[in-house]
Amino acid sequence: MVTDSEAENLKSTPMGHPEEGDGAIIAKEFVLVEVEVAELADRYFDLILFLKELNEDLSTSANPLEECLDAIVAVKRFLELDPIIAQSGIVRPVAMLAAVIRDVTLGAKPEFLRPTKKTGSRPRSLSGLISRQATAAACAEVLIHYGITVEEACKFVLRALEKEKLINNNGSKFVKWETIRRWREEMGSRNPPESLAIYRGIETELKRMLGPNATDNDAKKTVPNCILALKHSGTVVP
Repeated sequence: MVTDSEAENLKSTPMGHPEEGDGAIIAKEFVLVEVEVAELADRYFDLILFLKELNEDLSTSANPLEECLDAIVAVKRFLELDPIIAQSGIVRPVAMLAAVIRDVTLGAKPEFLRPTKKTGSRPRSLSGLISRQATAAACAEVLIHYGITVEEACKFVLRALEKEKLINNNGSKFVKWETIRRWREEMGSRNPPESLAIYRGIETELKRMLGPNATDNDAKKTVPNCILALKHSGTVVP
């Protein structure tokens, strides 16, 4: 470990000085990297604390959209402090979303948020509908992958959704296990691209977590956690 005095000596010496040995140069580079990692860890910790506070305030907030905007801006600033990310411009979608939400909080009606004209009734939450269907389909697919029958897998996912109150089978649109099966079968063909992206992401992550030697019981223990995470996301409205 490099001491503080050694670190100061290294910092005061120009990088790559011809009189320096290879060991001194490597030690200096290590110190600089160590400082950068420590600063990144501090910024990450601060971001997590801030997001935790915002999450706790959501339940009592008179205007939850303000907390959501603060969260997006905080993530945006965290990313932009990385010079490589800042120069690449990849934070632009986050910045656009923050600007749109800010306009809404000020009473404007951004063109960006105008819904696409479609016939028929609309669900209360389009993003929630997409997330629910993709998550349910992915969970069923993983259960089937580990040896559970299609019907049993779909029924298992249906019970998990009902337990977390992510579906409302008291209304006119009754969700059955066959509905879960249809969501899985139609994934990638009749669903929007973002739905397929969620589906593939969840399927890949669950299989990675379980590994190749997992049993059907292992899969049954893991899948409910995925459904619970969907509930905590706050995007799904039954």
